[in-house]
Amino acid sequence: MKSDKKRRIRNEIVMLFLLLADIFLTPDAITCGFAQDILLLSVATEIPMPRTNKISFYQFEATDFDMEFKKSLLLSATKFIDIPQISTVMNELKFLQGVLMILHPREASQQILWGPVHWKEIQTTTLTILPLIIPISIKDFASSDSGKKLIGLSYHFLNQRDCESVLLYMKALSAVHKANDLASLEYLLKIDAMQFLKDIIKKQLDLITQTPKAQSIILHALLLMNYLVIHPRYDLEMEGKALLSLLISILNTFSSSADGTYANTCLLISAVNLIRECLLKSDTSKKFFTEIGGIFNILDLMKGAPLLVKTICLSILAHLSLNRDCVMHMLEWRGGQCLLALQPPHQDMSPCKTLEKSRTKSQETWLLPMLMQIWRQEEESLQVLRTSGGVITDFRAPLMGKDQRIWMNSEQKQLEDSFSFAEINTSARSKIYCIISLLKYHSENRTNPFNAPFKSYVDAISRKDQVTLKLVENYQYLKTGEMWLEEMLKSHNERFRPSTIDLICERNIKWTKCVNKDQELLTLKGTNTELKTEETAYKCIRNAHLAPEYESVRELQFQARTSNAYTLKKAKDAQREEILESLKFPQDSINHRTYPARAKPTVIAPSKTLHENLDPLNKKIKFNVCSSKVEKNCHECHK
Repeated sequence: MKSDKKRRIRNEIVMLFLLLADIFLTPDAITCGFAQDILLLSVATEIPMPRTNKISFYQFEATDFDMEFKKSLLLSATKFIDIPQISTVMNELKFLQGVLMILHPREASQQILWGPVHWKEIQTTTLTILPLIIPISIKDFASSDSGKKLIGLSYHFLNQRDCESVLLYMKALSAVHKANDLASLEYLLKIDAMQFLKDIIKKQLDLITQTPKAQSIILHALLLMNYLVIHPRYDLEMEGKALLSLLISILNTFSSSADGTYANTCLLISAVNLIRECLLKSDTSKKFFTEIGGIFNILDLMKGAPLLVKTICLSILAHLSLNRDCVMHMLEWRGGQCLLALQPPHQDMSPCKTLEKSRTKSQETWLLPMLMQIWRQEEESLQVLRTSGGVITDFRAPLMGKDQRIWMNSEQKQLEDSFSFAEINTSARSKIYCIISLLKYHSENRTNPFNAPFKSYVDAISRKDQVTLKLVENYQYLKTGEMWLEEMLKSHNERFRPSTIDLICERNIKWTKCVNKDQELLTLKGTNTELKTEETAYKCIRNAHLAPEYESVRELQFQARTSNAYTLKKAKDAQREEILESLKFPQDSINHRTYPARAKPTVIAPSKTLHENLDPLNKKIKFNVCSSKVEKNCHECHK
């Protein structure tokens, strides 16, 4: 009983240290040896120490008190990670090796008969602190073969489908990149960590609908793969195809979820960023990515992805737009249906015919409308000043958002800073401008593979998208004017400011007004077209609504015509007058004559005038004067 009381007091002291460590812990904890004692005591049974050390005589027992004490000591070790000298201390004590021995008790020098429940809790606590310990003890990571041990244990729990343990091991393994140490990443490549990560992702894709932890496992695997791919020793030419195929399967899995159940922005960012790194490093990967339809997967993902994911996808498309074949794939995309794949290769696939075939489809699934929609989406997030139709309202700074305007008016900006220049790197609008410029270049080139100019694609989109396209086409000039405006505002004293800056800013304002004028003309045309469409639709609706009344009126008129004698007589008289009027000879005709009784024969008088004596009732024709030739023709006609 006395022993249990001491253990309880001991545990409470350690817990008190955990609560107060963030307040009073200083580098003196290493100088006085307190940190060393805590670290050694937490792995006392795993690391062999000389018998002169008092801690070496300490032995844990398989009890609840000792289990809590062991867990508190391991958590206490993480309180020293903010001290700069702790990295050297941990490497000298081989603390990382002791922590890994806790995970694998068979390798421990002094095994403890922990029960399965106790060992499971200690293992969970150890895996929790391991992502914090590995970046500090990164020098001991490769020398102690820690990566191989973690991979082996991960395979063990992966075969048992213990996703919770696999997730903890993946967090520990992915923490290697936080140290920014090329030697540790090279060590992971030597032990074939890339193949391990691929196996992890393949098995978790099968369990994606069964457990929510599968997404987190894939995320940490992709985070580590991003750092391994950019390592100089990684051979992307040999392994790029298999890696891209795996990434495409990830995009297909998350793009096929229309209800958003798989919405994990960090995972999508990691996957798309890994694709970008592969395409930037290898031309072979770029060609293979186009052949397997990767462009269509990227475009399908952009339809419902967050704006940050769309921005990375746009950077991929901007890089691929340098290739003419890739541009052709982009223009033929229609929302998941590859027209190039559906159409036989011997048939004509010119864009004009393609546009005619796909006009009935939703324009949101075309490339140009989707790019214009992303442009407007980013401007809404930045709170750029625009009208409801997307027309420019601020001629001085047409591209600036709310945060940039606040920065421009603040006194904290430095002379060497440029918000506009920094915004280009992270903006989706700059990438959209790059894509549109390359599309225009390839379509206007002499060796144009599309058989149609870029204007044919522009005419097929809506007026609202055409208004936005005017902004895209003038993005370079508007952005340049924005940078000169920054320079003008930085020069507070007008006396020492060059007059050239003022002239350039005035010229950019005139340019912006011209763009505004073009946008207003497009808006006016679109408004007139919409009014005509609305009038036609209104007439159709009105006729459909009044169809029964029109039918009743026609029925009444028919009955009136067929039942009333006065109406019938009046109709007959009107018909008789029309017949008599049609039989009258034209007064202005002299040399041309048509017989009323016979429609086809015609007589042309050569020199003399024909005098007509027409009797409509008897239908007899008499000629007073006639030449011999006319007389002959008349006798032949009467026959």
